Amino acid sequence: MRILYYDCFCGISAEKNLGALLDLGVDQEYFSHELAKLQPDFTFTIDIGKKQAGG
Repeated sequence: MRILYYDCFCGISAEKNLGALLDLGVDQEYFSHELAKLQPDFTFTIDIGKKQAGG
């Protein structure tokens, strides 16, 4: 088991946080399955890909 510890004393950007988790290697199917548990009656799609911006 691996543990990731956050020390977010000034907050964290949700979008950047999710992108960082996926970039660390979280399986996309697992991610979508777990995200669906938050609102079971809500239908959504996620497009996941790499993008370089601002550099």
